[in-house]
Amino acid sequence: MMNSLFHFQPKEEVNDYQNMVNFTETIEDDKKRDWFENAIHGKGAFRRFRATLERFGMETEWYDYLEACHRELAIEWCEQHGIVYDTSVRSEEVDDDWDEEDVVERERTNQTGTDTTTFCTC
Repeated sequence: MMNSLFHFQPKEEVNDYQNMVNFTETIEDDKKRDWFENAIHGKGAFRRFRATLERFGMETEWYDYLEACHRELAIEWCEQHGIVYDTSVRSEEVDDDWDEEDVVERERTNQTGTDTTTFCTC
């Protein structure tokens, strides 16, 4: 059985500004939360937010939070489109060392008429 991977999330459905707002609300330390609340308002909010992450060493927390938000959105999208979301594969297990041969092999397999099942894996 062959897994098909595809781009499935229109950019307009991903609202990372709202994710920044929601992340800010999870910060328990009042001082840090105040810094983040000030950072996310007005022009340059993304730049100031990133600088605030760096100031407090919270990049890992942010990217973990953002990954969870994107995964939740992907699961919802898959469910809406009748696609099985495969939770057995975690993002850290994905082989990032792919090359052109991998893509060519996938195309050859699809052209041979092999049964293909679509899974979302994130």
